[in-house]
Amino acid sequence: TIKTALVYTVNIVGVCVLTELAARYSFRNLLRSLYYLLSVLLILHLASQFIFPNGMALHEYYNYKIYFMEIDNQMAPLVFLSMLVTILYSEYVYQRITWPAVGMLAVSSAIILKSWSASALVGWFIFLVFLVFFYRRKLGRFFKFHYLAAAYIVIFFSFVVFRLQNLLSFIIVDILHKDLTFTHRTEFWDTAYSLIAGHWFVGLGVPIEKGHIWSIYYNKFFYGHNIAIELLLVGGILLLAAFLVALFFCGRRVISVKNHPWATLVSALLFSFFIVMLMESYYQSTAFWPMLVIAFSLPSGIAEATEFQQQNPQLGERKGTSLKLHQFFCDFKQKMARSKK
Repeated sequence: TIKTALVYTVNIVGVCVLTELAARYSFRNLLRSLYYLLSVLLILHLASQFIFPNGMALHEYYNYKIYFMEIDNQMAPLVFLSMLVTILYSEYVYQRITWPAVGMLAVSSAIILKSWSASALVGWFIFLVFLVFFYRRKLGRFFKFHYLAAAYIVIFFSFVVFRLQNLLSFIIVDILHKDLTFTHRTEFWDTAYSLIAGHWFVGLGVPIEKGHIWSIYYNKFFYGHNIAIELLLVGGILLLAAFLVALFFCGRRVISVKNHPWATLVSALLFSFFIVMLMESYYQSTAFWPMLVIAFSLPSGIAEATEFQQQNPQLGERKGTSLKLHQFFCDFKQKMARSKK
């Protein structure tokens, strides 16, 4: 357990330090590097989903299908990081969302839709609605970090603690085709609560191979399937407090530039991803932490981007790009109407 904890710690701290150093050196180079790297990885992963419909391999314990990068419900961190980096890099250089960026957003969306993970679908849909209808528009001002943090706390207690999902049964059952136990996650949570009660201060430690929770239904060990519950299981209130402190400092940095469109973009994406983590726990994912580092580095990134755009105004004048994503859909609708005539 100690060895596994050290491996996780070194991985997470190493990723955060390297990402933060890269952001300090050049926010643009960080975004560009991540953009091209994630583009290649996600395109290959999507191709593998179609070429190998039964998976390239099977998980030895859970029997999940494994594709080029991961099993389906473990792809959310990479996909959400890719969407964030794609938009920021496009707007940094070209001051708008370009057609290649739209293409990568389509690839990310296809991976989510092909996987059909309910929690990832909900988070992806929330972010897509924000991007199309609210980003860089007047109502986008409501997507501030502190507003969304308050909303998330209400949602967390509503579903994870008080279990009010019956109110949304038409979405969960009829649209997503899932049950009201969130595929037996409520069973995992109830078991986790009893385990946490006896180890609430320092937790049970990092599991070596499998999770701490024994499922009677599946006859297997599982993880907490919720970011807060999993952190309490692994490190108790100490680890959860440390995680919340990190979120607080990231949030404070985002709030310091709250009137910039990028602040609402980062806030909306983190909110959407944390909606995913109501049902999953990705604290150990090396793709999750760069999102927080980018949020922390946002003020300096905005200042750097502003200077770059002032020095290179011609890049924002290139043809073949769309200023806002909702304009892309409007233009497409108009072209379809003309073709019918």
